[in-house]
Amino acid sequence: MRIVFNRVWEKYRSILTVSTGVTLFVAAFGYLGALQSLELSFYDAFMRSRPPEAIDPRIVLVTVDEATLTRLPRWPLSDADLARVIEAIAAQSPDVIGLNLYRNVPINPGTERWQEVARQTENLIGVEKIGFPKVDPPKILAELNRVAFVDVPLDLDQRQRRAFLSVRTSEIGQRDSVADPDLPNNIRLSFAMQLSKVYLDKRGIHPEISQARQTIIPWGKARFQSLIGYEGGYAYGSVPGYQILLDYRGRQPEQFITISLEDVLYDRVPLGTFTGKIVVLGTTAISLENFLYTPYVYGAISAEHATPSLYIQANIVSQIISAVLDGREFLRAAKPTVALLWTWCWTIAFNVAYWAIVMHQAAPKLRPGSLERQLILGAVATSLIVVITSYLCFRNHLWLPTVAPTLAGLGAGLIMLVRQRSSFARLATTDGLTKLANRRYFDMFLDQCWNDKKTRRDLSLLLCDVDFFKRYNDTYGHQAGDTCLVTVAEVLDEVVRKSDLVARYGGEEFAIVMPGCSIELAERIADKICRAVYQLNVEHRSSEVADRVTISCGIASTGLGRFDQTYDLIEEADRALYLAKQEGRNCYRVLYSLASPTSTSSTSQLARSHSDSETQHINAVDQPHTTDQPTDRPL
Repeated sequence: MRIVFNRVWEKYRSILTVSTGVTLFVAAFGYLGALQSLELSFYDAFMRSRPPEAIDPRIVLVTVDEATLTRLPRWPLSDADLARVIEAIAAQSPDVIGLNLYRNVPINPGTERWQEVARQTENLIGVEKIGFPKVDPPKILAELNRVAFVDVPLDLDQRQRRAFLSVRTSEIGQRDSVADPDLPNNIRLSFAMQLSKVYLDKRGIHPEISQARQTIIPWGKARFQSLIGYEGGYAYGSVPGYQILLDYRGRQPEQFITISLEDVLYDRVPLGTFTGKIVVLGTTAISLENFLYTPYVYGAISAEHATPSLYIQANIVSQIISAVLDGREFLRAAKPTVALLWTWCWTIAFNVAYWAIVMHQAAPKLRPGSLERQLILGAVATSLIVVITSYLCFRNHLWLPTVAPTLAGLGAGLIMLVRQRSSFARLATTDGLTKLANRRYFDMFLDQCWNDKKTRRDLSLLLCDVDFFKRYNDTYGHQAGDTCLVTVAEVLDEVVRKSDLVARYGGEEFAIVMPGCSIELAERIADKICRAVYQLNVEHRSSEVADRVTISCGIASTGLGRFDQTYDLIEEADRALYLAKQEGRNCYRVLYSLASPTSTSSTSQLARSHSDSETQHINAVDQPHTTDQPTDRPL
């Protein structure tokens, strides 16, 4: 099992690590609020695309629209006219009446009559505004403890996507309330919640509230669960009060029965219209400016796209009683951990798709540019799948992030693409066995150094060949031969400077390009290579030079003369290598054919000065011998 896990991990490690890193980065980015507006845009689009629900027959709205305003005797209504309206509604025995009008000051005539009617109508609920600016409730209803707050939570774009069910008095700076014996003393209910509670109490259905900070409330067929912060696409870390997502029934006002206040005032409403219903009285006239903005508003907000607050309160009431009585599911926002896991899974999906495309498109038969086109199509297709899946979840009452997984997937895919491109580049320029540069990259690097006038002045080239390597393969086998080449390659890579390039030139032959390297320094490096390989003590019984693996080197340098092209430099180094093999191997040779056609030299035959700048990059380089004993003998 562990072996299988290790194999899977090695195969998909890069996908998992990149996906995890990008997911955490995007999540942190989202928690700072950078993605919230985009997430809410998708939320609104999903909300608008849902089909409208049927009219809720349990709610009746008594409205004051622009046409009604022109025909009413006055506005605001006098206390006498308001009392007549409430009496007319109460006469049909509704279960609860909600007065969604601010009546914080008396409006004569008829104030005493209004107070008497309000006192007698025990199911009448008034409103107050507890936020800034504060608006007091009707005095008579406040004395009777029959008021609720009408404040709503707005997002930064001034749209209402959430609804209050209650707040704690400590959150609004008020003393504990004893308005409802079924609730803890420090709980204040919202207007919609109060109307729903009165309506459901008459049916013997009560919420199971045991404490002020209770987040899950069983109530009838529903389980209410409050928002706590960072759910769905929100970046709010703290959510005051008890809030839920507002699940609109559709575009207003088509989802509710509406009656004109004028018809109520002049007794033109059929009997039974209000019986057993939740009746809410409020304004819909835009000129009265009692409106809000909802997800159904496209683009910039304006008064012509506003929704009267009466319809929004009706939606909240309908959402509550439909959940409690009918079991209608709540629109829930995914918890932060679920949203993070959702984003991570989609990021992996993006990466797997990119990886599959890259692997498929790696075939040489594909035309140039095909990979980029396929990746773009793959990114678009995967993004559409994310959006469609998020929408289907939304239709099933679960709001999941859309922008975060798409952004994380695209970002991770881009990183994977860059890494894959880099990997392909390495594969194209790296020898598979020794992990050194291959012949192709050697040619490119040498040309680059040759074309740079600064590096061409002192450009040295070493060609190295493992002595009697064919015999080594025949004696010890090809696997041992491969191991030997890898070991020698590691030695070469350790000896040279960081600016030098070591490449596998072919078979057992290696090439070292040394830009900005004088002939003296090149000889010292070659000398160290011969010694280091010899000191590896790799057994080689078939060698005619020693009982261990050895190496021979040929050196060419532009410092010795003028070369017309890189081919000439390579030819010079190759002739020097051939000379080293002729003269016993396990040594290096330099040809001075350009300076003196008949001269040859080894380290012991040179007398040159070395500056500190030429040798400071070589650690523990042996000083060249100056005695009569040559270093080209077998070590």
